[in-house]
Amino acid sequence: MQEAFTDKIAGLIKLLSFKEGLLNCEAELNKAYGHIDKGIKKTAERFISVFCEHALADTDYTEVQKDAVGYQSLADYIHTNNLSLPYIIKCITYFIWTDKVTEGYFINKIKDNSLITLLNRLDFLLKEHRQLC
Repeated sequence: MQEAFTDKIAGLIKLLSFKEGLLNCEAELNKAYGHIDKGIKKTAERFISVFCEHALADTDYTEVQKDAVGYQSLADYIHTNNLSLPYIIKCITYFIWTDKVTEGYFINKIKDNSLITLLNRLDFLLKEHRQLC
């Protein structure tokens, strides 16, 4: 049990290592006026790969869909709430699975800063966790 938890924490820390690269990707997306560079796709693919390798997915993301009701968008909801760790994981899972049906959805979550906002919150929560240990 402890080993699985440690692996998940390691996976979350690895996801944080993508934050700078995703910020650079966002700048590239803005320069490209919607043209998606191969480097951006590769960064997104590596991020998703790490997420899956560490078995972080939580496919019970119906609350993610419901909670955005009353907000202009899911991005709006994400940007205005202090989300919990399980909720962050559900959001990322939702982004990944929705991209399987709606091509480009994950890249759009980079463009609208939703993924960066989730990673910033994740970073805060992990730092808080380290201080408690």
